[in-house]
Amino acid sequence: MSLRVGSSGESVRALQQRLLQAGFDPGGVDGQFGGRTKAAVERFQQQKGLTVDGIAGNQTMRAFAGESTFEPAPTAPGAATTAQQAGIGHKFKQFREIDEAKLRAALPAQAQHLAKDFIDAGRANNIDPLTLVAISKHETASWTSSAFRNKNNAMGISSSSGPRRFDSASQSIAQMARGLAKPDGYYRNATTIQQLWGIYAPGPATGQGRQTNDPNNLNRSWGPAIVRNIQSYERAVL
Repeated sequence: MSLRVGSSGESVRALQQRLLQAGFDPGGVDGQFGGRTKAAVERFQQQKGLTVDGIAGNQTMRAFAGESTFEPAPTAPGAATTAQQAGIGHKFKQFREIDEAKLRAALPAQAQHLAKDFIDAGRANNIDPLTLVAISKHETASWTSSAFRNKNNAMGISSSSGPRRFDSASQSIAQMARGLAKPDGYYRNATTIQQLWGIYAPGPATGQGRQTNDPNNLNRSWGPAIVRNIQSYERAVL
């Protein structure tokens, strides 16, 4: 049976719960398949490489198998990945060469000057530059946030007193890359976006409890948003 706009009942409620657990907000768990549930299904389908039609048919429902545990797509040891292939299992601790001109052209005007900084920071720390771009875009609301405009904070880096101020946006990108790569740092055991999500933005969507600093469970959208951002820039530069 396929679920689509207009469907209702316990099957829709179960679908909405699965979407919510996977980090795709369906707009509530009410058993009514409306526009927001359709949009959540489409985002899920896009991440999984399925036909994006907003209809939860057999293929889409099978793709939920294991989703609650967020098992990454299998890849050979040491193999490079793209987010198009691996989704949440994309390996971010592997530098890949990116054409600076293509990346600059893909970025919005207010961030184009950062293209070289993302690549250089990635190369210096063996971090995927597009992962840095994806985090930067998400944490600065597409490079429009006050912290980015007024504090040169391109990565959403904060202290107990709020977003940190940097001498340059380049400095904030370099610090984020170093932090991600630090052998004894917070992210020392993270190699995939899935694992990074569980440390950077933990919560029920990553199999952890609700965080006291995230009472509205906004962290559930972090991982999927980062993957979508990486995929978008992969299409533009690879």
